[in-house]
Amino acid sequence: MIQANGVELCTESFGHSTDPTLLLSAGGCVSMVWWPKDFCQKLADVGRYVIRY
Repeated sequence: MIQANGVELCTESFGHSTDPTLLLSAGGCVSMVWWPKDFCQKLADVGRYVIRY
């Protein structure tokens, strides 16, 4: 959970923060769980730091 100026964003990350970052966003009307956990983990397994929100 990230908080700034009274706004809260729920995020989850996969992989190592030193790997190239991939931010998964499906739009304003879709929750982060639209991106399946297995999919995010597969991306992390090939060397990406994945953030879904």
